[in-house]
Amino acid sequence: MRRNQAGFSLIETVMVLVMTAIVAIPLVVRIYEGVRSSASGELQTKANYLAQDLMEEILEKKWDENTPAGGGTIGNGSKTAHTAFGSGEGGETRTSFDDVDDYQGLSENPPKDNTNTTISGFGEFTRAVSVVYVDTSDLNTAVTSTPRPDYKRIQVTVTWTVNGGGSVQLVTLRGNF
Repeated sequence: MRRNQAGFSLIETVMVLVMTAIVAIPLVVRIYEGVRSSASGELQTKANYLAQDLMEEILEKKWDENTPAGGGTIGNGSKTAHTAFGSGEGGETRTSFDDVDDYQGLSENPPKDNTNTTISGFGEFTRAVSVVYVDTSDLNTAVTSTPRPDYKRIQVTVTWTVNGGGSVQLVTLRGNF
């Protein structure tokens, strides 16, 4: 029987496996977090696209129902009352929205384009719009009294619930000019 045999003992092999496991577990956790973060970034990019798409559509419309063709300012007495904002204004539907007020209260799941056709590949998202009169002294508080100011705050919010959920908001002002 030889005593000087080369190789590893069972104890040495077990110790190497234990040390490898101790090092590997944090690495696997980091890799998982990276993959999850990557998916979150993709969802946020898609949400930004959806928000920007709708905001551009809204900003292409007239400031108010009473804005003359070709643009221009309208007097305070002609401005649409805040309570008349929304898709119920004049019985309009999304395909016939003609001013920014019409988008007040719009909520879509899944998102749709301006022809009311579902945008494929975005079923996990919801888009919502808020349009309110605001005064330049306080852009966060809606003004519902008269005289109405010459600014409207338009806020598009896109939310998703997959991968922990999240939301994106785009906010802009539109002036009466």
